[in-house]
Amino acid sequence: MLIPVIRVRDKMTGTTRIVGTNSHDCLLVYPSRLEYYNLQNGCGSADAYDFICEEHDPKEWWEIDHVEMVTLEKWIELSAAQIEEDAKTKVEFYKAISKHWQDIVADTQEETGITGDSAGEILE
Repeated sequence: MLIPVIRVRDKMTGTTRIVGTNSHDCLLVYPSRLEYYNLQNGCGSADAYDFICEEHDPKEWWEIDHVEMVTLEKWIELSAAQIEEDAKTKVEFYKAISKHWQDIVADTQEETGITGDSAGEILE
């Protein structure tokens, strides 16, 4: 048995992912089309996302809109790689935000002369 691998690309950020590796992913099925919908931001393939199709020979115009089909083992491998990449991205984002706030605290301490706090009491 083969399983479809449906990928989407966020038009704003350019990031891609396999549909179903994020809890906000949703596929809308209509009689003549399939659409992607992100439950978190309310955007979908109608405005903010593109479906990513498997690479194909451009001479074979009849195969432009097909979905990659893989075995269960391959699907698990692809999904695990996607989840690992997402986790790495989140860790890097957290590090960047944490550094940003540490810099703001350091700048504020330098500007105000306040060196720290203890149990809510400001120390000068």
